[in-house]
Amino acid sequence: MWHRFCCFSAVRAPAVLLLIELFLSRLVGETMTKSILVNAVGLLCAYLFSGVAHASGIEFADVTQGSGISHRGETWGVSWGDYNADGRPDVWVSNHQTYPGLYRNNGDGTFTDVARQLLGGINDKADTHGAAWGDFDNSGYQSLIEVSGAGSGGGRDCANPLPNWFNHFYIFSETGGTDIAAERGVQYACGRGRTPHWIEGNKDGALDLFIATETTDGSFPSTLFTQLNNSFQDAGADAGLLTHGVGRSNYSQLSDLNGDGRLDLMVSGFFAFPGTVLDIGTWPYTKITPSLAMSSVSLVHDSALADFTGDLRPDAFLAVKKGDNETDVVLLNNNTVAGYFPTKDPEIGFDFSASGDLTFKFTRNSAKISVNEIFVGTDGHHPLTMPFTLSLSDPANWVTNGQLNNTASGFLVGFDTTSGKWMVRSRGLAIGKAENQLLPNVLIVESPTAQVTGLQSIGFLPYAATLKNRFFVNQGGKLVDKSSASGFTVPTSCASVGAGDFDNDMDLDIYVVCRGQILNYPNILYENNGTGVFSTVPLAGGAEGSMEGRGESVAVADYDGDGRLDLFVTNGMWPPPFLNGPDQIFRNTTQNGNHWLEIDLIGVKSNRDGVGASVFVTAGGKTQLREAGGGMHLFSQDHQRLHFGLAANQRVEKIKVVWPSGVVQEVSDMPADVILQVQESVGSYVKGKPSYVPGAKEGVFVWADSFDGPMHVRVSGSGNATNFNVKLLSDKPLVSNTPIKLDGDDVYAVSEFGLKLSAVIANGEDGFDFSPAPNARVLLAADRSGIPNPRIMHFGGASGLISPVGWITDLALLQAPMPGVLTGKGLGLYVGEGVGGGLEAHINGAGSWHFGNLSVLTSSVMPAATPVNTEAGDSFKLFDNGFSLVGQVTSDLDGVAFLPAPDSMVGIAYNQDKLFQERALKTGNTIGQANAYWLPTPNPYGPLYFNPAVDAGVMLWKDKGGAWHLRLSAGGTALNVAGKVVSDAGFSSVTADGVEANDVLNTSNPNEIVFGLNVMNSGTDGFDFRIPSGANVTLQLDPMPVGDVKSLVKVGSMKWSVYALPLKLSGWN
Repeated sequence: MWHRFCCFSAVRAPAVLLLIELFLSRLVGETMTKSILVNAVGLLCAYLFSGVAHASGIEFADVTQGSGISHRGETWGVSWGDYNADGRPDVWVSNHQTYPGLYRNNGDGTFTDVARQLLGGINDKADTHGAAWGDFDNSGYQSLIEVSGAGSGGGRDCANPLPNWFNHFYIFSETGGTDIAAERGVQYACGRGRTPHWIEGNKDGALDLFIATETTDGSFPSTLFTQLNNSFQDAGADAGLLTHGVGRSNYSQLSDLNGDGRLDLMVSGFFAFPGTVLDIGTWPYTKITPSLAMSSVSLVHDSALADFTGDLRPDAFLAVKKGDNETDVVLLNNNTVAGYFPTKDPEIGFDFSASGDLTFKFTRNSAKISVNEIFVGTDGHHPLTMPFTLSLSDPANWVTNGQLNNTASGFLVGFDTTSGKWMVRSRGLAIGKAENQLLPNVLIVESPTAQVTGLQSIGFLPYAATLKNRFFVNQGGKLVDKSSASGFTVPTSCASVGAGDFDNDMDLDIYVVCRGQILNYPNILYENNGTGVFSTVPLAGGAEGSMEGRGESVAVADYDGDGRLDLFVTNGMWPPPFLNGPDQIFRNTTQNGNHWLEIDLIGVKSNRDGVGASVFVTAGGKTQLREAGGGMHLFSQDHQRLHFGLAANQRVEKIKVVWPSGVVQEVSDMPADVILQVQESVGSYVKGKPSYVPGAKEGVFVWADSFDGPMHVRVSGSGNATNFNVKLLSDKPLVSNTPIKLDGDDVYAVSEFGLKLSAVIANGEDGFDFSPAPNARVLLAADRSGIPNPRIMHFGGASGLISPVGWITDLALLQAPMPGVLTGKGLGLYVGEGVGGGLEAHINGAGSWHFGNLSVLTSSVMPAATPVNTEAGDSFKLFDNGFSLVGQVTSDLDGVAFLPAPDSMVGIAYNQDKLFQERALKTGNTIGQANAYWLPTPNPYGPLYFNPAVDAGVMLWKDKGGAWHLRLSAGGTALNVAGKVVSDAGFSSVTADGVEANDVLNTSNPNEIVFGLNVMNSGTDGFDFRIPSGANVTLQLDPMPVGDVKSLVKVGSMKWSVYALPLKLSGWN
């Protein structure tokens, strides 16, 4: 405590005070009076000395200059996203009531503002606030929702809303952006929006939109817009928001606060926490706020919900800022005084000395102050205009003995001839009310020709000495206040928070943006010691920020992909003239050698962004938790990519993802220092036809009816003309194909190893049937109007979803120069032109062991394919129309040089480190989002489980060892089945199983197995056999006296029926 005592005592020592005043004046560019200085020194001392237990290794560098970020002024939120789907974080800055900024990440540490290029002449006077990126249509491209206010909220004519009040909903392409808010139903013009939030609100796998609004009269409250067919409808009432009292709010966040395994929705109060916490796993939602056992905390501007203590339960850090009822008066420069007047009582004001004329103006709420509320001199006369000028030499402006007009209520001004000072007082003035919200006045007094001296505040509240950031630890679903024990003991006034492992030491640190009512304060970085106890990092590790403007927001992202989390900070918080601060980029330059892992989630059954998932990463025996909540906090959005510090660990033992769909996925033994894409693993295929009505349900429908019959592919519209493109490749020639219901404008093209269909469909269906060869691998690709989306695909009887594995594209798109690559750097699969006019595919490592699994198929015979730089442990397989390569790579370029036939379709399936990673493919031309799936085709592989007492039939399957099994199961009846298995080469072996005296099993002919089996009740008879390699084999069954013997046959583990007899058994490995 000695350092705090000495620091605060210093303000009473004139020499020390002078030194500190000179330092602070140099720091903030202001002349400071002693009353202001005492408070400022107190905050500075608290900032410099509180909780500093050790020197931190966290370091940031201000790289704003030269980065392409140059905006100064009002902002109201910053949001990291990826508008062009290149994997590099781009950033949106709302720039309230001016043109927004959309900064494209150039990949070299710089940004280019492309807002005007992409958006053109949008409304640059809009009352815009927070924004959120989200892939609402599961297209692979993020769109942006930006919410707007409604002026000051008073006197709104919501029947005729102003254009400035509309929310904006932008979808982007490389060439432009389009505002679709009106057509998609999310303008919500009178909502006074503050912060939007994409959530999976009704668990249907699509993102819905929660908008936090700031109205007080009950109209246009915070609400939920649910999505149906890419449009939205207000479902707040149906979700129970009104029942649970959700109304006036600033922002929302997702976190599993009650420990039930599902992320809950925390809707903040009006600068209060926790507001309302909802279990959104039910419909309508269930309010669980009381179960947290936490009293509401006021003056909370922002929060971070994350596991700070390492116990795999999310805790809560609260950024607390002084409220609008607190006051400030400062010298902005040697000639200007600014006073912040938030309340009508008690009488407050300030005195100062200045010669010459003075100009008085109100900057925050000038429309609410009239000249009749300004009283000058002893007689209380009114100025003629606003702003107004008063002269020291005019006796009408004088008072004596500090006696301003004693009866007036308003702003009182006069020059006291007794003290030789100007006096300014606010007395009993009911000011700035809009929707019951006080809008404090800011008075600016300018002395153009003379210096202002002797500034003294009268009745102004000191900086809140008890206002501190708060910290609550999650103890079994209860949020327990541990602020003091965790190191948050020093007065602060902070408005925005970003959390992350800034030093990659396997715990979460905290960064807060701080400000006063007029002054900017240094931002603060809290370093976690690993147990949820924090120490203040001196000068925020270099990210203390500008002292110009007013600190507003921070958003966190690893924008340069080096595994260290960086910061984007804005200093443009309203009101003027204090908002003219710079946007700043702080690059993390920490040098401690720690390792890291970053994860992009790709939902398939869940929403594509994976919002609502919980991710657990284990390294070195320690497990960390990150929640995919969308990155939202007040007005702003952190990048959704999940970051994990790994300390000294160079491998990850396990990654576990609990998806919002309920799918639990685990991946083991992964490398460190990479950005992984973890795609939701689904493959829910059930035999049978999907349930759909042609022309009523839009999509691509794929199914098989039998083991040996054709497979079916259909595209169906839903009333609007839609272009579907379907491509298919097989590693063996197709046995058959048949177009179905094609129209004159449809395109259907067939080659030896594949086919493609392009059809525009509205009210019916088009498609084709095809039969793959036994053991063929079939790659199927589809898109709707050029956009692939796993959710348009419906596989099998349950309309199951399957995870994409790659691409089918035209050869021409791959015929581009090989992307630049350095051996051992730039992890991924590189495909481009090789020597001699062909293509090359190279798997590139990044200096540590990585695993690659590549398959390439073409639609025609591939003339040549030759492995390059492969090693003894790699596996290269060549087939007629392609190849596969499986192996490990570190610093080499393992690959294949290959020559596809001209005009071929080319299929590429690739997984890296046991995961399909869309961005792993690097090509000279843009290939786009993954569109191809390994098609589940019928096969005879077992085991085939059946109950002889219930399941009647001829059960046929092949085991992993290569043996075929045939069993006749009675299923509670009496069955007699006869037939034979015929081969053009002798069987390797035949073994009876349960064959009795009344059965027949004749193998006297080495090329035939003649059988007659009789079973009843729960009996089974049968035999096992092995087929020589290359033999042609069929199963033949004799007709039965009653019934169709074909209907008795069940093949493989899925018990496929058969299309025709005899049944071909050859060709299966």
